[in-house]
Amino acid sequence: MRIRYQLPNDSGEKFSEILALFLIIANSCLVFYSLKSLPEIVPNHFDLNGNADGFGSKYFIFGPLIFSILIYVLLTYLTRRPMLYLARSNKVNKDEEGQSMTKMLLSLKAILILVMTLINLFMIQTAKLKWTNYLVYLLVFSVVLVISHTLFWVIRISRIK
Repeated sequence: MRIRYQLPNDSGEKFSEILALFLIIANSCLVFYSLKSLPEIVPNHFDLNGNADGFGSKYFIFGPLIFSILIYVLLTYLTRRPMLYLARSNKVNKDEEGQSMTKMLLSLKAILILVMTLINLFMIQTAKLKWTNYLVYLLVFSVVLVISHTLFWVIRISRIK
């Protein structure tokens, strides 16, 4: 049995795909617009109190942007080839499982790119010595968002019979 990929056909899947592309474009604009105004050496690591304890080049802000693009490419590739992650499934209803996995990956792609965009925004603001007291909130928000999303889909997919 060969599982076929179908282009995103419901509004949630289309929204996730459009949101991911929009966030990459927004992140790119943010990076290129802000690059000129940043000092050459910027803080790139902070302790839990918001004090800078690591410094580097301002070009480190390209890291989350490049990572966003890699996430987009990799997860787009995986959503178009469900046979890669369903090959070992023993379930009878592989089509439903494949559709759920595809929806999970599409929404996870948008969430991870959102997190990378927020990281870039915080990197730019902390380079200007702003928002340093809110870095812990960014960390907590990111972890809770990704873990809750993943748990939701793991539970939902595990209930497929």
